[in-house]
Amino acid sequence: NWGPDSELSFQASCFADCSIFSPEEYAPIFIGEYVPGSLYAELDFRALHVYNNSYQALHEGMQVDNAELVNAGVSGLYDLINNGFGSSIAHSVNTLIYAQFNNPEAFLGDKSEPGYQDWLHNSKLFLNFVTKLDIDFQNANAYSNLAWIHVDEGEYSEAQDCVSAGLGILESSNPNKSVSLLWAANPKALLPIKLELMMHQVTIFMEKDKKDLANSLAKEIIQIAKENEYDDGSVLAAGYILSLSDTGTPRS
Repeated sequence: NWGPDSELSFQASCFADCSIFSPEEYAPIFIGEYVPGSLYAELDFRALHVYNNSYQALHEGMQVDNAELVNAGVSGLYDLINNGFGSSIAHSVNTLIYAQFNNPEAFLGDKSEPGYQDWLHNSKLFLNFVTKLDIDFQNANAYSNLAWIHVDEGEYSEAQDCVSAGLGILESSNPNKSVSLLWAANPKALLPIKLELMMHQVTIFMEKDKKDLANSLAKEIIQIAKENEYDDGSVLAAGYILSLSDTGTPRS
């Protein structure tokens, strides 16, 4: 950084086309409150690079049971959550918490342990923050991850609020809108989030003994998946719900 009395023009050194701040307005730049566009772009690009490497390390490590790779991925994502920049923060929160929640034996341990309760508290804080960020539909994704947690905790009213909010974002947004280099803008890109939210709704219906509504929505999930030639865990879960008999056991 350059001091207020430096003869070197801060904005010129950042390759700004013109000086948009008067000399007396430089202070916010020196303390980092304002970040010139060229610096922001570079920091964002570097953060995206770290995210891609961390994502790859985490998922490859989980696939081959390589603790060193997993730890490197988790460490990178935590660094981005705490010190990251731009769109990578929202993606990092959702990627990390989804991986941890869906692999509790590897990441979280027993629910009765204090560490799990700390994780639960912090995860809700992180996800609630991301729900306020209109970045690559990660706000809807955060609502879906929150719904996972609330359902697991038996907090079905809170889970319902998350499902309604998440689906509301998807239904009212332009699916082709792109915000960052981490997002491929096309309607099918929303399918994992949408079907996951719908499956949460199925789970809530089942817990409330509304099996007809659950079956109807499960059929809709499968229909959407077929129309888009898509398959994932939500589609498999919907198929399982439909395979259950009225007594709650799988049909042969």
